Amino acid sequence: MDRVIEIIARLDPRSILDLKEDREVDVEFTYTKKWKGTYILFENRMDKFIQTSLLYILEIHWFSIINSCVTFLLLMGFLATILM
Repeated sequence: MDRVIEIIARLDPRSILDLKEDREVDVEFTYTKKWKGTYILFENRMDKFIQTSLLYILEIHWFSIINSCVTFLLLMGFLATILM
C-alpha cells in the first residue's frame, strides 16, 4: 500500500490565467491530496484502462473491416456495370 494507483486531476476555473500576450506572468501552482486505500494490486493497476481501450480498438477494427467490404462491393459493382 505504498504505491500510487490512480490520480484524478481537476482544474479550478477561478484560477485561469490569460497567456495570450508576450509577457512574463507569475503563476502559483497549488494542489490538494487525499489518500484513499485500495485493494487493487500494483500489477493490476492498468486493467481498467486496458479493458475500455480494448473495446474501443475492436470497434475501430470492425469499422475498418466493414468499410473495406463495402468499398470492395462498390468497386465490383462499378466494374460489372462498365463491362456490361
